Amino acid sequence: MYEKFYVIINDTMKKILILTNDNRLHIFSNSVIGGGYVVTKNLIDTLGDFSDVDLTVMSADINDYDYKGIHFVHFDYDNFSSEKIKQLENFISDNNFDIVLTLNLYQMYKNSFLQSHSMVKRCSRSVFPINIIRKFLLKKRIEQEKKEFSYSDENSKFFAMSEIIKEDYVENFNLNPEHVHVVYPGCKQVFENCPEISKKDKITFGIIAGSSINKGGHLFMLALGFVKLLGLDFNVNIIAPKFKKDFVMNLIVNIFKLKKRVKVWSFQEDMSNFYKETDVLVLPSLNEAFGLVVPEAMSYGHFCLVSSTAGSAEIIENGKNGYVFNRGSFINFVSALKNIINIYNNDFEKFVDLSKKAFESSKLYSWKNFALNIINKF
Repeated sequence: MYEKFYVIINDTMKKILILTNDNRLHIFSNSVIGGGYVVTKNLIDTLGDFSDVDLTVMSADINDYDYKGIHFVHFDYDNFSSEKIKQLENFISDNNFDIVLTLNLYQMYKNSFLQSHSMVKRCSRSVFPINIIRKFLLKKRIEQEKKEFSYSDENSKFFAMSEIIKEDYVENFNLNPEHVHVVYPGCKQVFENCPEISKKDKITFGIIAGSSINKGGHLFMLALGFVKLLGLDFNVNIIAPKFKKDFVMNLIVNIFKLKKRVKVWSFQEDMSNFYKETDVLVLPSLNEAFGLVVPEAMSYGHFCLVSSTAGSAEIIENGKNGYVFNRGSFINFVSALKNIINIYNNDFEKFVDLSKKAFESSKLYSWKNFALNIINKF
């Protein structure tokens, strides 16, 4: 029989409603694509484990049934009109919910999660004149984003996945910074103790979804090409389902003759083998609200090299449990990769220390702590 575990939540039982457009596959399957859906799945699962939480999940793509004692209710979010708002308000009032959370809804309601950069911010990070063109082409999307906040009120709380995301929405949507709370997402704690860290003939870097421009795959491979020219050796694990069709990626690989060093992985439902064959995870993204793979890799005993524009850079103590590189400086990125290779080759004791400290840091970011930090904001 399934047993819940007891936690203290402000010394009282909480009755919680989650509004989401995630369907049954996203909530219950391991086949979850996208960081926002991973957060949704793990938050619902974790709250369902709490003995002092009475949880109801309302979704358009799910039928009424129970799981872990969670109550699932169908609700159609299309045409999020004033009439639909009234129906929600009546449902909330009739059931005396203490907390209402909105997850992954195209139309925000209140107490919402900010899990990605705004369209305004994404456009502004493009170079001139592309940024102007993008703002023009995405004008309707930008206006829609602004409209979504009209469904919130002065008592609404917003949960940003990082300080970077908080700054984005405070600046571009005039949200009250006191109403925006930064709560870093979690990761599954696979190991009680740090896995054994053994030295191989050369270091293996890992990168996920690396062939897309935003994820920094091209930049990463280009930087490794320059590292190779400096006479340093390495291997690469890259999860990139579209690698073969990526002309730019393959051009870089061929120019710098990196093919023998690169192992291409398809989409991985279970990331454990990828992490076991990787020594250092690299996250070179341009726009990254957080980057769940960073604490996840740390939980496998790997420190990470993270872009300064990624939210997960905020949990890295540079030089202690990982490294952060300046996303605006290609030379700094190459230098950081070179430094890590030199540590691996010439000071493996320091490499092990960095890895162990990364593992210990990952314990701060469990899904249980994530859920508790949210609940205790109310």
